[in-house]
Amino acid sequence: MAKFTKTNNKVSFFKIAQSKYNELLNATEGSEIGIIAGAIYFVEDGNVGRIYVDKKCYGEANLSNSVTNVTLENEGENAGKIKVTYSTGDPTYIPLPEGKVYTAGKGIAISASDEISALDEEIGSEIKVTQAVGALATNKTFDATTKLKDILKQMLQKEMQPTVTQPSVSLTFASAKAYEVGTKITPSYSAKLNAGSYSYGPATGITATSWSVSATGVENPITTATGSFPEITVTEDMNYKVTAVAAHEAGADPVTNLGNPADASKKIAAGTKSATSGSITGFRSFFYGTKTTGLDSYDSAAVRALTNGNAKAEPNKKFNITIPAGTKQVVIAVPAARSLKSVINVGLSRGEVADTFVASTVDVEGVNGYAAAPYKVYVFNSSTALDANTYEVTLA
Repeated sequence: MAKFTKTNNKVSFFKIAQSKYNELLNATEGSEIGIIAGAIYFVEDGNVGRIYVDKKCYGEANLSNSVTNVTLENEGENAGKIKVTYSTGDPTYIPLPEGKVYTAGKGIAISASDEISALDEEIGSEIKVTQAVGALATNKTFDATTKLKDILKQMLQKEMQPTVTQPSVSLTFASAKAYEVGTKITPSYSAKLNAGSYSYGPATGITATSWSVSATGVENPITTATGSFPEITVTEDMNYKVTAVAAHEAGADPVTNLGNPADASKKIAAGTKSATSGSITGFRSFFYGTKTTGLDSYDSAAVRALTNGNAKAEPNKKFNITIPAGTKQVVIAVPAARSLKSVINVGLSRGEVADTFVASTVDVEGVNGYAAAPYKVYVFNSSTALDANTYEVTLA
């Protein structure tokens, strides 16, 4: 409710229709409604607006000129008077009772269409609930400054504690995947602390106060949300990960669905949040190819000059070899732990031809000359040039 203030207490201001004001005037003693002592009423009666205090009219204003607002004048010779401003012409000033000191307090600015509700009134004295009513439990207490609308809200709406989403760390580490052994990588990352939330507000206000980002095998953590670690060379047994830890202060105080302070346990406490990335791992790849003029033998360089499958050679791994017309040699190289399970000649009625390949053992290096490991090199030699075809290969 819009308020005036006077010495040591508050004065209510009401904008009301004449018919409603008459109801207040005619209220019987003991009724829940009536004229509030000392309150200022701006009563609209057709084209006339009158100011009443304690049932006495102190002046009127012409409403036919379209009232734009009603305020309490604070300065000049009309200080302490009600000022009625129109869309055109001079304002009307209406004096209030003599001997009473009025100041604007929070002030008022009431347009012609405003409605002012008594629900904004403070109850004036403490009230304790003696019997549960609506969502109000027995022994609930309201202090004297509680507004009627707040009591009604709590009566008609069950108060709910907020759902809390804790802060969390989002970690981006694009390097996390499998690589052929010997590959060199400079691992870089980006981390972010998500602030969390309260279902009924307010914003948690949480930000990271510090970072500690560590990586597998790295002695000193990085203290920034983004960064890079020293270059690494991928090995067969590698399981390289990044872990980001963010520290944060406590969150803002949460509220219930009714806007009241929530239980203290719902407040996000100060602490740390962390996230760990996926892994960088290493594998030995497989190789394959065709030649119109075959080689008598294969070494590491010759194997690596073939098409690189660029994937781990696992049991039941499938891939196709395109056989160009004129091919006289087909080569498949796999780590020694693997072998050929099946080679299907698609153009030969899907016949099985794995047994036409002859195996030998060759030490094959990884990327960038990484340490060699034993491979089985399977070679099929044809005495005549082959027609264009496809071989479907499955590893064992």
